Amino acid sequence: MSQIRFTTGRLILAALFALSVAWANAEVAEIRVARTVGIGDLPFMVMQDRQLVEKHAKALGSNAIEVSAVAGGGGTVVLDALLSGAAHFAIMGTPRR
Repeated sequence: MSQIRFTTGRLILAALFALSVAWANAEVAEIRVARTVGIGDLPFMVMQDRQLVEKHAKALGSNAIEVSAVAGGGGTVVLDALLSGAAHFAIMGTPRR
């Protein structure tokens, strides 16, 4: 009897997980990136200059997506933007010692 309850519980959890994945399918119109200014941002600068994110999003059938970058003064400003929700991604260089 306990084996049946255990299996039933697993099936219910799997169904809830599958439904939650289907509901979490959201699409944004703008991707905000917080970054510092330095050599560590060079790959992002190239991506932004060549509009690679927009091009690949269009190839995948997504609507028009814009990428905006907010240049911060240092690592704490970038982390604050990320933690407060003002940015989706953060790009920082390596710390100096």
